Amino acid sequence: MAAARDARSPRMNLLHTALFGALTLGLVACGQEVEGPGVDGSNDVDALEGEPIPTLQWRPCGTARGRSVECTELEVPLNDAEPDLGTVPIAINRVPADPNVPRLGALFANPGGPGVSGKEFVLSVAEAGFFDAYAPGFDIIGFDPRGVADSGSVDCAPSAVALESDESPMTADAASPRGFVDALALFGAGCAESWGPLFDNVGSNRVVRDLERLRRALDEPVFNYLGISYGTRLGALYAHEFPDTTGAIVLDAPVPPLVDLVEQARGGFEQTLTLLEAFFVDCETAVLSCPPGPRQVFDDLMADAREIGRLRAVADVWFTYLARPDGQQQLAALLAEQAQNPDWLLMAAAAGNDNPVDAMVAMAEAEDEAVLDNATAITFTVNCIDANTEPPTIEEIEALRAEFGGRDELFANQALAAGICTGWPAVPDPVPLPTVTGTPPLLLIGGTRDLRTPLVEAEAMRDAIGNARLVVSEHYGHGGTLSPSDCRVQTVRNYLQRLELPAEGLRCPP
Repeated sequence: MAAARDARSPRMNLLHTALFGALTLGLVACGQEVEGPGVDGSNDVDALEGEPIPTLQWRPCGTARGRSVECTELEVPLNDAEPDLGTVPIAINRVPADPNVPRLGALFANPGGPGVSGKEFVLSVAEAGFFDAYAPGFDIIGFDPRGVADSGSVDCAPSAVALESDESPMTADAASPRGFVDALALFGAGCAESWGPLFDNVGSNRVVRDLERLRRALDEPVFNYLGISYGTRLGALYAHEFPDTTGAIVLDAPVPPLVDLVEQARGGFEQTLTLLEAFFVDCETAVLSCPPGPRQVFDDLMADAREIGRLRAVADVWFTYLARPDGQQQLAALLAEQAQNPDWLLMAAAAGNDNPVDAMVAMAEAEDEAVLDNATAITFTVNCIDANTEPPTIEEIEALRAEFGGRDELFANQALAAGICTGWPAVPDPVPLPTVTGTPPLLLIGGTRDLRTPLVEAEAMRDAIGNARLVVSEHYGHGGTLSPSDCRVQTVRNYLQRLELPAEGLRCPP
């Protein structure tokens, strides 16, 4: 991503908070449930039986580790129950297995999001050698889910223009749930207008059927899969809907089995406080190289930020780094800077710098910018379609923010993430609780220091599935397979190659 030079405006603060929350799918909870799943009957799996299987037309589209990569598209119905709506292309690529290793089949992979290109993910991870380590013998299949990148992506041009105007509600105070909801309602209306029928047909129930059609078109006897974050929802739902053709399924950084946006916000807030305390403990026990009195230095930094009116900007950068694999070292360095030059933030403001936290923001440029684009819209739309509870009211969002603020005002705006569907115009198609029988056991990897998907979410997914083994991983950051270690690599490889499960209670060190 581009550097977040102006991402600290109130408008971007709002989207940064909400986008992070939408990716941080929280705990299963009670609430007013939406009727479903598959409210339009689209999950009738028997409807796919007897459907003609098209021939895929492959073409060269690059290389990875010296191997030729191929690409193609498969046209699928937008909605099986409404054939007149037309079709959407599902774009895939294929990275062949190492020719020196006996072929074991195909492994589909999805990096999460929603809204992230699986094709781009597969190319970059394959080039880095991860798949050769984790899945030797497998061709790797990347796919862009419907509405993403090469699979029919449509920009939200009308609303994007409107949101830049001076009258846009996105310029409302970042602490205002009303301004936040009004802004997203305007954005969502523009997306719905631009996308047409696609808007209501990008939910996970549809995507899972696309995956089964892809498996059939590839003539693969079983569906082997590695999903990360949101991608774990797709893997769990596939095993739920198509147990007879489920193969090896790895769910890394699992999201919870049902989607409740209020509890997702609570889960993310709790994990933020947990990781903040873990950071200070690591400082005080010399695991990290921090200045003396790290808690006081932190309090001084936040006090200076408050004095110059930049408290939320500084807190957002801190929040971002708590979520990153290398974030603790960066935060320790930031405290060292504050300890060595306690007035640096005040001096920058006094010098007339319009954005005195530029240096901090630049540190986090890889994750710190939130923009109103197609990926953001897909994230909101998919989560709102999939949700199993009614969106909270403005008053409920305000109460949640007050609840968080009573414990830690710095991160209280995470409550806004609960409101991404309040006013968003998507038609619900709630996902079912993924209970899995008649398949090989699924392998789950949950992180103890994952801010986006806390370990309790992996435990909830395991409990729902029933037929699963959970490995606890002590890595920092989001997704254990993206931080390879001997323990994680060997565990996943043994499972993918031989369906060999690790010992019950296995914990992988950082």
